[in-house]
Parts: sequence; structure tokens; C-alpha cells
Amino acid sequence: MAPIIQSVQSAVKKSAGLKPIVWTIAGSDSGGGAGIQADLATIADLQCHGCSVITTLTAQNSVKVSLVEAVSERMLLAQLNTLVTDMPPKAIKIGLLANQHQLNQLANWLRNFSTSTNNELDGRASIAVILDPVMVASSGDKLNQHRLDFSPFKGVINMITPNQMELISLVEAIDARATETNAIHTNATETKVSKANVADDSGSQHKLTDTQNMTLDCMVNMAKRVSDYFECAVVAKGGDAPWQADKAHDVYICHHVEGGSAEHNNSVFILSSDRVDTVNNHGSGCTLSSAMASFMAQDFVLHDAIVLAKAYVTNGLKHSIKLGQGSGCLARTGWPTSLELMPHILQLAVDVKATDTAPKEVALAVKPSLGIDQQVNNSLLRTATINFTKLSTPLGIYPVVSSVDMLEKLLKAGCKTVQLRIKQDVEDMQVVSYDKVHSFVDEQHKAMWLAKYGSGQLSSEPKTSAPIAAKYLLEQHQSEQQQLEQQIQRAIQLGRDFNAQLFINDHWQLALKHGAFGVHLGQEDALVADLSALAANNIALGLSSHSYFEILLATQLKPSYIALGHIFATTTKQMPSKPQGLTKLACYVSLLNGHYPTVAIGGIDGDCLKEVAETGVEDVAVVRAITQAKDAVVAYKNLSEQWQQLTESSFQTEPTQQTESSSQFQSKSKSKSTLPTQPNEHAQYQDSDITASQTHLEGI
Repeated sequence: MAPIIQSVQSAVKKSAGLKPIVWTIAGSDSGGGAGIQADLATIADLQCHGCSVITTLTAQNSVKVSLVEAVSERMLLAQLNTLVTDMPPKAIKIGLLANQHQLNQLANWLRNFSTSTNNELDGRASIAVILDPVMVASSGDKLNQHRLDFSPFKGVINMITPNQMELISLVEAIDARATETNAIHTNATETKVSKANVADDSGSQHKLTDTQNMTLDCMVNMAKRVSDYFECAVVAKGGDAPWQADKAHDVYICHHVEGGSAEHNNSVFILSSDRVDTVNNHGSGCTLSSAMASFMAQDFVLHDAIVLAKAYVTNGLKHSIKLGQGSGCLARTGWPTSLELMPHILQLAVDVKATDTAPKEVALAVKPSLGIDQQVNNSLLRTATINFTKLSTPLGIYPVVSSVDMLEKLLKAGCKTVQLRIKQDVEDMQVVSYDKVHSFVDEQHKAMWLAKYGSGQLSSEPKTSAPIAAKYLLEQHQSEQQQLEQQIQRAIQLGRDFNAQLFINDHWQLALKHGAFGVHLGQEDALVADLSALAANNIALGLSSHSYFEILLATQLKPSYIALGHIFATTTKQMPSKPQGLTKLACYVSLLNGHYPTVAIGGIDGDCLKEVAETGVEDVAVVRAITQAKDAVVAYKNLSEQWQQLTESSFQTEPTQQTESSSQFQSKSKSKSTLPTQPNEHAQYQDSDITASQTHLEGI
């Protein structure tokens, strides 16, 4: 193994700048619809280079599997060792494994490879390894004649993607090992459900029963157990679940997600899509897992890889083709660019009861009061009914300032859209946590926040043993809050005086109280803000996003605009994610084009404005380029003039050369003036006067 490891780093350097390499370790489908063939087609379709390690040869067509034959131990090992010395992967998908010996051999190889090389590859902490625990072909024939023990993959894989029957089988295996070792006390109810759905294993002929008795609650509980046991993320697929009726609900369970937002860590999500009415679904599981690997190989975070892969499969099913007498195959439809293909995301309120962060006195509030089906239905209904006011004019160059005085100067200079972002220093002010969460839509919102951020500091009194110090801190905090409210109130009045679109960052309660034109929120604040009250009072909403996943969460709230960032490195705010860059920006814009106004933010100045404009983003938010300029007004005017020239020239003539990102993902470079007019709830701008729309809020 040592000589192999030594050559990995040099191989990575040689492949720098080329398509990301994705391995598929799976069986060959002679019918071409699943297995290695489907994986390689998917990987190539998603702009990666696929390498294959064949585990099994199958003689199959669209109606049956007539023979399954494992490759030798020597051949399996030779494929792995030969590839790794010259074409190391950025992501690995594992599919069909013929027998237990093969599984053990692969798990051992991956463990050695991971330990020895992951820290040497592109500075990445790990290589994504996704396991699709294939057991049965679409025709119903078993592909591995003995039940496999997947436990050797524990600690090696990042993701496992079982369908309904595979999920049941995995849980039953976990129960069996728990019984044998007395190491885990299984929940009696879950054990009963598991036994009701899975026939007993007698010898080598293990027969999986149907899943008619499955429920969404049961599916979530089982997926949690699999996730805990394998110490990895799980996507339990619902595409093969007829009990879900016209929806396909996948259960996504994650732990810490590198590059993701903290509020989405250690969470359970339901990813819902309309069920595609087709029998041509051969290879859908293979396609999903290889698509995930391909997206992760291109440095998209795990959340993104999952929703993109689900959208890719949905589109493949919509355009599937029938080639033989049995089930047909998915189409390869390219990079997902349609918002309609993306799943609806629901983050479940977690039943934590008593966590390290949730205060004991609010344990009852933390426990969800609604079943999972009801939470899903409520979330879908909310998306269908909520709608925020539209922008009156495009954002253009959108200054983000922390000073009311600077805001006034910009308004006097003709700025028609500006954001006031006043950040409080809360390091020593424990009471602020209460101020942030004192208003919730319902107990579910409260449970969500407390489970994530509850620190026990919910008292209006700071926790200190010195009464005098406590009184001083409380008075200081109250004084700061009064000053903050005065600043925001003054800013809102200035916005009215100059007929401008003024957005208040974070402080939605004060914005609501004093009738601001708009509010800008981050993902974490959107969890707890009273969005219904904001929408009912015609207050515009801007939402931040840092990934496809967060963009989808934002679109479910139908905001007035969506901010995409941070595009380049920035020092104005500590970010959990890496800079998104121009390639990802072009992808995001292509998804939202024609649906919501888009604004790029993060490290943008005059030097990079042309490149940003070429992605097709409609507007640009700037911070340091204005706030740290010698003359903020001059800087704003120069940037506005430059942006206008760039977008006007883009409108008059299409650029002769596209950026790598726009050509790669078919993202056409457009200015905001070229976007189609959207009907009804998707109309981007309204013609009403800003001052008139705010007048009725003055008394709130």
C-alpha cells in the first residue's frame, strides 16, 4: 500500500485543472440501465470524469437477471490499486457488492486509503464516499444471494442511500447485532414495526416483505438508527414507497456538514417532490448516488449535492425512455437549472427533550407537538400561501452600511436602495439571546430555535452573583436598545423622505414596529422571525443564502429578493462557508432567473464588477467598497455608473465569450432588463409608490 500512497499526491497535482474524477465501485448491468453503465453516464453528464471498479458481472435485461458473477479478489484489488496511483478520486460511489468477502476487502482498502491520503488531496479533510446498499434489481431479482453485513463500512462512508426495503433490512441487521451483543437496548415499538415489515432470515434466502405498513414517522426513526449506527448522513429514499401517494418523501439526516450553516447541522429534513408517474425507473438509485458523488466532487456541500441529485433524478424520470419489455431507463438531462425540479425542504422540529443547549425549564416547549406528516403538510401549505411584497425598482448597486449618517449621504446622492446593518456586540450581554427569540410564530418555531441555540440564558436578568453588576448590565442593555431603536426609526423616516427602498438587517421587530420598507434576514433569523406578520404588513423581505440548499429554503418563503454569497473572501462577517466564486454564482443565477431578483454579495468592488456581471446576476450588494472608501458618495456613484454600463452593454449585445461557469452549466449571461416579466406571485417588481405602501404602518 505504501508505494501507492506516495504517488497519490503527485497524481492529484497532474490532474489539477481537469474534470473532477469520480469513482464508481459497482456491478456491470449488461442491459445498460443501472450499475456501472448508469453511473458512468451520470458522471459524464454532470461534468466529471468517471472511473470504474467493477465488482460484479450480471447477465440481465429489462425483465430479469439470469446470472450474477463476482470478480476475483485479485481483480478487485488490482483495479483499486491501479487507479489510485494515477487517477485518485474526489468522490466515490459504491453500489452492488457480490458477497461479504468482497465487502470486507473494500471496506479495509478504503479505511487504509482514507487514513493515509485524505489530508494530502487538494487540502480537503476527506473524500466523499457514498454507499448505495444495492440488494435487489428493479426486476425483483436478488443481486447478492446472502444478506450482507454492511457494518465494516462504519466510520468509512459519508453517506448511505437505502430505499424502503434496504432501510428495513439495515435496521433489522442492527437489531440482530444488538441482540447478539446486548450492547444496544432497542426501542420496543421500533422493533415491533421492523418485525412486522421484514420477514425472518432463514439461511441464505432472505425475503423482504412489502412496505405497506410503513409511515413517515417510522421511516424517520429507522433512518435515525441507521445514521447513528454508521456515523454518517442518510438519505432514505421514498421513490419506491407507494404508501406516500402522490408525493415522494426522502428522509435526509445529517450531522456536522462541512461548509454548511450551523443551524442546519445535526438535523432531520424531509425532501418532498411530486411523484413522477412512470414505470421507467430502472437505475434511479444508482443515478441518485452517482449524481451526489459528482456534485460533491465539484466542491458543493453535502446539502447541495443531495437536493441537486434529487432534482436530477426527477428530471431523468420525467424524460425516461422504454427500451425493452420491462422497466425503462432514466434520461441524462444535464445540470439541473429548473426551480420546479427542486424538492421542498422541511427541517423537522427535533424532539430533544433535554439537550446540552436546551434549558431544562423549556423541555416541554422543545418537544414537537405535531406529527411529521402534519409538519410536512403545514410547510407545504405555508409555501403556497405566504407571499412578500415585490420590489418597486431593481436594487442595482446596493450599499450595505452600518451608519445612519452614511445612509443619509447616499440617499441625498440619489441612492434608491440601501440596507442598514447595525451589529450589536453581544459577547458580554447574555440577555440578548432572549431579545432575539422572544417572538415566535408558534411552539414549533420556538422548539427549533431552542434545540439549536438555547443556552439557558432566557431570563431577563443577566446571570451574575453581583446584584449591582446585574443591574448595571441590564440598564446598559436597555440604553443600547433605546439607541438602536432611535437609529432604526430615523433611518426608516429617511427612507420615506427620499422615497427609497430601505432594508433593515436582522432587527425585524423594530422594522415591523416602525414600518420599514423591507427587512433583510439570514437563514438563522428566518427560522424565528414572525414572517407572517411581516408579509401581512407589506414589508419586503430579502434573504441571504450561501448554497443551493439555502436558496431553496429561501424560495419557499417567496421573498422580495435573494442574496447570493459570499462570492469572494470578506472580512465584514465570519462565514461558515467558503467563498462561492463565480462558477457557483452563475449556477445559482441560472436557477433563479425569471423567478426572483438576485443580488451578489461578498468582497465585490470595481475591480471584479465585470466578471460578476457576466454571470447574469441582476444586482450587486457592496459593503467595504463604499464604507471604507475615502468618499462613500463618490464610490457609490462610480460603481453605479460602471454597473449600468456593464448591464446595458450586456443587454445590447450578448457577450462573445462566456465565462467557464456559464458555458459549463449553460447559464446565459443576461442583465436584469432582459429577464422575462413574471405573472402573478412571481412578478419581480411592482409599480406602487414606496411611500404610499408604508404610510399605513406608521402607527404600528
